[in-house]
Amino acid sequence: MSDPEVKKKIIVFLKKEFPKDFNIQEIADKIKMHRNSVSTYVKVLAAEGKLKISRSIGKINMYCVNN
Repeated sequence: MSDPEVKKKIIVFLKKEFPKDFNIQEIADKIKMHRNSVSTYVKVLAAEGKLKISRSIGKINMYCVNN
């Protein structure tokens, strides 16, 4: 998958599940990709302002779509 396809897949999944939030492992499991790859894309999307960290549980960040 190319970069825009993966980003779109992550955003579509999170929009569909809104207002729930998910950690990187949960997102990876749902879209059937490796956690390390998803982590990179999620961090890029957060930097672009499309996703936000909704809360932190210890070291784990929970992400949702930034409305």
